[in-house]
Amino acid sequence: MGADGPSWNLRGNGGMLSTARDMFRWHRALTGNSVLSGTAKRKLFVPQVRVPELDGAYGYGWVVVDSDDGRVAWHDGGNDWSLATVAEFRRNRIMVFWVSNQAYQKGKWNLEDDQMKLTHGIAERLRRRA
Repeated sequence: MGADGPSWNLRGNGGMLSTARDMFRWHRALTGNSVLSGTAKRKLFVPQVRVPELDGAYGYGWVVVDSDDGRVAWHDGGNDWSLATVAEFRRNRIMVFWVSNQAYQKGKWNLEDDQMKLTHGIAERLRRRA
């Protein structure tokens, strides 16, 4: 452990290291037929516990929100300087994953405040390309 906390490889939320390619492969595995049964997949993106401050609910590891884009399941993670968001747009079967190593500029901006606007904007660009 470093003087300022965990070693570099544990700074991500939960100590996870990943790449964009790995996140896409995990997405395909979760929504495909190799990891979860059909019954488990049907439950994966279903709201389980209402969370009013998120305007949605918490499912099995996902925040689930019904929006103008249909049902969106998302989760984020970060720390004092980074932020990552992964989202599954169920209607269009679009997966968005983005990460920033500078998520906050004290007194100026905070990506956490705009993460869903940014995520929906990326999904919209993907829909236009399809």
